[in-house]
Amino acid sequence: MVSDRLKKLIFNKLNMDLCGVEIIPYENGIWFIDRKNKYWYFELRKSGLLYWRYSFFVDYFSFFCMDSKEFEPLIGQWVENVLNRKVLLTQTTRWRIKQKVEDVLNCKVSSTSYIIGTNGTRVEEVLNSKIEI
Repeated sequence: MVSDRLKKLIFNKLNMDLCGVEIIPYENGIWFIDRKNKYWYFELRKSGLLYWRYSFFVDYFSFFCMDSKEFEPLIGQWVENVLNRKVLLTQTTRWRIKQKVEDVLNCKVSSTSYIIGTNGTRVEEVLNSKIEI
C-alpha cells in the first residue's frame, strides 16, 4: 500500500518528467510518445488495456524502491488522471515496437473539412467532454 503523500510525490514527478510527451490518438489507442527521441511510454487501448514500457518504468521506480507490483497500479491511476479515461488492466511490454512508434508519429491527416460559423454551445460540450476512443 502506497501512502497518499508518496503517491502525490510520484504523480508530481511523473507530471514533471513526462510534460514534454505528446499524447497521440492512433488506430485503437492513445500513445504517450516523446517525438524528439521517438521514445514511447504508454499505449492505452480502447479496451482499457494500458501497455507500459518496461525498460523505462522499472528504472524510474527503482528511485522509489518500488517493484512493478507496487508501481503498476500507480501508473494506471496516473494515466487515468491525465486522460480522464478508465484503465482496466495494465501490462508491460518488453519487445521492441520501434516501427509502431514510427507509424504513430507519421500518421497524416486523411481529409479536411470546414464549418461555416461557430456554435458556442458545441465548444462548451467539447471542452467538458471526456476522451473517448
